[in-house]
Amino acid sequence: MTGLFAGFSRFLLCTCLRVFQPQFYNVFRMFIYAKATNIHEKSTQVDKVQLFFKPCAINQLISISVPIVFPGLGRLLAFYAHFLPVVAGYMKTQCIEVRLARLRQSDVQAVWNARHEWGADRMVKLLDKLSGFYVKVAQVFATKYDLLPEQYVRKMSFVFENCRPLPISEIHKIMHEELGQNVFDLFIDIQSTPMACATIAQVHVARMYGLDECVVIKVQRPTSEMLMNLDMKNMILVSRVMDVLGMHLPFDHTSVLLEYQNQIPMEFDFHRERMMMETLRKSIQTKHADILIPKSIAFASSKRIITMALMPGDSVARVLSNNTHQHFNKDAIESFSRKLLTVYGHQIFEVGIFHSDPHPGNLLIAPSGALTLLDFGLVKVLSDNVRFAFAQLIVAMSSNSNHVARCLETLGIRLDNCTPELRTTIAYVLFDTRMDLPEARMNPFEKALPTEIRRLRLSKIPQEVFMLVRIVALMRGMLTAFGVDIHSRHIWAPYAKRFLKKNNNTQLISRLGNVQFTNAEERMSNLIDWLDVHSLPHERKHMAPLALANIWDVHGLVVALSNNNMYDVLRGFTTVEQNKIKLMLLSSHYQCV
Repeated sequence: MTGLFAGFSRFLLCTCLRVFQPQFYNVFRMFIYAKATNIHEKSTQVDKVQLFFKPCAINQLISISVPIVFPGLGRLLAFYAHFLPVVAGYMKTQCIEVRLARLRQSDVQAVWNARHEWGADRMVKLLDKLSGFYVKVAQVFATKYDLLPEQYVRKMSFVFENCRPLPISEIHKIMHEELGQNVFDLFIDIQSTPMACATIAQVHVARMYGLDECVVIKVQRPTSEMLMNLDMKNMILVSRVMDVLGMHLPFDHTSVLLEYQNQIPMEFDFHRERMMMETLRKSIQTKHADILIPKSIAFASSKRIITMALMPGDSVARVLSNNTHQHFNKDAIESFSRKLLTVYGHQIFEVGIFHSDPHPGNLLIAPSGALTLLDFGLVKVLSDNVRFAFAQLIVAMSSNSNHVARCLETLGIRLDNCTPELRTTIAYVLFDTRMDLPEARMNPFEKALPTEIRRLRLSKIPQEVFMLVRIVALMRGMLTAFGVDIHSRHIWAPYAKRFLKKNNNTQLISRLGNVQFTNAEERMSNLIDWLDVHSLPHERKHMAPLALANIWDVHGLVVALSNNNMYDVLRGFTTVEQNKIKLMLLSSHYQCV
């Protein structure tokens, strides 16, 4: 028993060395192997070396075999192998290096800056190696100029459009498989260097036969979906284990991950992305002609490829990383920022669906301040109930009402260990881009964080609401980087008021708990007529699951399709009929307005 414990202790020591001191471990391992294979050494020396030979060999075998046999577990272990040394490095700086610097009367900030540079380099290596969902999360943090040290934001900016690309030969192969013909039968020329490369797809500029202007081709990377699925399963498993063990973070991490699990798979359906892009383009440009969205080219697109118009302007990610936004006219920056907030007021309250991934790589800015939205893979469809509750919250915040905290609860946000005054403040932090509140500028990792903030726990974030929190966080980070303080609640308030005025009666019935609307029979009859026109069955067995899912019209089917649960509500139909309904919705680009 003692020998087993000693052996495990040596194995654990080898593991810690490999994780926290990899260079020393490699030298140590090679020394052990050399000693163990040297037959000229005395037997006693070989025996001593043998004590560490087996733990090193087993450790090496595990590090090679686990990623092959259990790829999900291998990625999780690789994440912690990169992340834990960063945590240990900061603990070392906090407990040792800073104290030594004070004793020597050295520059403490210089010590922290050196640690931030080191930590940022380690995180870049982690993201470059793992990619997948880790890059998706990093895209949010890479905008947090108001939260993270400058070194992290600067070095992680590559996650927006400068990830490691696939070779052009592989891109040609994917295009040939997807489009069913030689790529050069459609395209005169395709640039070999991608214009942008992110975790899911990379974009190449090309010229097409019959078109004078250049186009861009968005090509899905073949392993990205598998990596995303592995990472999501791992993170949700860890999150649920933490819940069971009572290890709660200051926010509802399980709901956040479940919402990502629902939304991320939609990014891999380029048919859906094209439908959402066309829907939003037509709706937005009807009201806001100066806000641009590219037009897709259907015959040169597929489930893994989208060909679309090349849009003018430079990506906000490139502008911020190169620090060239300082060359822009201040009025142009403010105009761009107001347009960005305005277009989200339109999407949320007038359309009911919104682009939920407005990171700097998905936004183009022109010298005049013109705005272009790109990448409609993550588009969130909101239920009427959430839109109504969010509209109430925006109106309350815009008038600085004392009902803000109550509206936050109506939206489903639950805060623990929180006073009513702080609850109101947190509502502004979560759902407004304002930076004039001290709490909006606080770093949750600061040691001097006020006690009431440190005790605060965001214990419930409804899955459907999280994407609203996400877009506000992304936009606040960009506005902070631009140096402008524009309050989204004031820009969104007119849209929220119009929505409430237009939908008040129906929504009040819904809020009182009546799932069915007063005109349910009429709305169901319209859906029956739509099915009948397209020669689809509409007997009681077909319609009952739709009614139970609160789907009364074609708009409800579009929402179900967008949320990837259409086949559940169409269980009364055959597989052929289900696919026909999906194709009808996709081909008609049904307007969700």
